[in-house]
Amino acid sequence: MQKKYSIYLRHISELVTCSDKGKKPKAGPGILDIGAIKDGAVLVEGDRISRVGTTADLDSYIAEAKGEAFIEREFDLSGMTVAPGFVDPHTHLVFSGSRENEFAMRVAGKTYLEIQAAGGGILSTIGHVRGASEEDLYRQAYARAESAFMHGTTSMEIKSGYCLDLEGEIKSLRVINKLAKDSKCTIVPTYMGAHAIPPEYKQSRGEYIELVAEKVIPRVAAEKLAKYNDVFVEEGAFTADEGRRILEAGKKHGLIPKVHADEITSCGGAELAAEVGAASADHLLMATASGLLRMRDEGVVAVCLPGTLYSLLSKSYLGFDKLLNLAIPAALATDANPGSNMCLNMQTAINQAVCLMKTPVAAALNMATINAAYAIGLADERGSIEEGKFADMIVLEGASHEYFAYCYGTNLVRYVVKNGSMYKVNAELSKI
Repeated sequence: MQKKYSIYLRHISELVTCSDKGKKPKAGPGILDIGAIKDGAVLVEGDRISRVGTTADLDSYIAEAKGEAFIEREFDLSGMTVAPGFVDPHTHLVFSGSRENEFAMRVAGKTYLEIQAAGGGILSTIGHVRGASEEDLYRQAYARAESAFMHGTTSMEIKSGYCLDLEGEIKSLRVINKLAKDSKCTIVPTYMGAHAIPPEYKQSRGEYIELVAEKVIPRVAAEKLAKYNDVFVEEGAFTADEGRRILEAGKKHGLIPKVHADEITSCGGAELAAEVGAASADHLLMATASGLLRMRDEGVVAVCLPGTLYSLLSKSYLGFDKLLNLAIPAALATDANPGSNMCLNMQTAINQAVCLMKTPVAAALNMATINAAYAIGLADERGSIEEGKFADMIVLEGASHEYFAYCYGTNLVRYVVKNGSMYKVNAELSKI
């Protein structure tokens, strides 16, 4: 019986597999191993990766098949790098309105907490999203997801959290679930009603926490609208005790915990993430070493968001050396959102991790692919180029992985392979 391969990528200057042979997120010295293959090759059968190796190895396999292997499309990728499709494990893509005025305020010297106290921050987006129709939110979010896909993101997590009332959060989650069906990206939905205390509950925050725990979470779970339940543990948002109440309520209904932890102040978010068995704890600039170690021991992935600190004009960043020395499994995300980082491009996030966190490029690639896949529960089938996994790959300019961070500010993606389908990324200029 003839074997039919839909795609044969060969003579890849550097094939970056990011293989997770240990079947767990990479940490310590292992995070520097990207499983690179020079003059690499990949055979795709249907929507899955069939064979991975050198071009010589796969050419020999095809020759030995003596006509029993039929290849539909073959691509010579000399001078190119092939890597797993990026996985963005932390985004807030469903929103309406913009907040560029807040960026100007930050440039003028206002802090995040000062802007929030003046009515900015998360609360300023609430009115826009509450007033937007489900159709309008979907249209805007779909365009953002398409842009991310063209820049190499093949899987992403999207959070709710910009309505902060029962029907509004359900509306946002329905948009995310519709995107999951329609978008080229694999999308994982997260409920984040604990993003901030809404203005109508400013004097009765306990009532809002009970609303989230006793009414919204049960409905989200009953309608199967989210996989994860996230809480923002931070000064001006939720305390660790309040976060625990919300996350434990989610666990009772089958929602997996996540934590926005210790972004601006040390509030015990890392410790809470370890305590409740969160899939990830994100931000972590102010997390204690003991909190990070507890996370490591409980298998919580640390998601780094250097782009947010960059956009907030921070002078401090979570140092990669700290994560390496403590053997913390770390991932990388954009935190794409309307207030503190309007960036959908994981290539930019990689450059920021390298330049601002002093992360080796190889580690940043693992953080943006296989480790990120672990942070949102996709690592069994995505995040690395391995036989049997879904064929999610990107073809980029440059003959080595180091070109990622070296050549920044432009889209290096030339092709995106998603579930075995190949898309060409065009950057043509036409006079109108």
